[in-house]
Amino acid sequence: MAGKKAEDNYDTDVAISSLRDMFDIHDTVSENKLAVCQARATIDENRQMILSNYTAAFMGNRQLTNDHTEEIFEIRRALLSGVEVATDVEAEYVDSKMLRASLAHLEHRSRLNSSVLEVNDELVKVNEMLIDINRKIMSINKGIMDFNNQELKTNESLLTGQKAPQSATHSVNRRLQKENTEKLKELKKIAAKNTSKIKKMRMRSERNAAQVIKNKTSIRNRRKALETTGERISKNRAGIRNVI
Repeated sequence: MAGKKAEDNYDTDVAISSLRDMFDIHDTVSENKLAVCQARATIDENRQMILSNYTAAFMGNRQLTNDHTEEIFEIRRALLSGVEVATDVEAEYVDSKMLRASLAHLEHRSRLNSSVLEVNDELVKVNEMLIDINRKIMSINKGIMDFNNQELKTNESLLTGQKAPQSATHSVNRRLQKENTEKLKELKKIAAKNTSKIKKMRMRSERNAAQVIKNKTSIRNRRKALETTGERISKNRAGIRNVI
């Protein structure tokens, strides 16, 4: 009979204590859920800022710097081409300087290619990590679906009366109580561990955000410096007329 007092083999005090623990754990799990969502939002925001910095540094500042390199070399070649020579020795000297400039340009480009290749290799690794992360997310989603399907089966069993209270026994109740008590202990550990991880993750995310903002400022300052370099190149180009 529903509501009938349980017999000695069912510990009422344990049941009440478990109920209180369940409410406490529920609050912790709910707080962790919110904190996880907030942490994910910060992580996504950092990633978007990082990608923005990447675009600004690689597609912006890097392209401007490369353009400056090409302009500087063109000016050097124009200056050397316009040098008047009177002897073979002078001509050989100018040719050697022209070759030296070309070699310096090619060496710079070769070393730059190596550096970019290293960055590309790191980006490939990042993409592989993102693929693995996406695979884990897909696995998590499948786990949620499997859990939901299993719980639906339990609901269907209750709807059809397959798990009616009338079929319960004292030994079954006691076994369920022990299982619930053990499950509560396990959940306490998981919840506490998650809470600790969330705090550490928040600190790391805050450090990352500070570094990303610092990098963004550096990129902007570098772009201003590139404007100054561009002005110097323009003066060099204008000065060619006076030399040639």
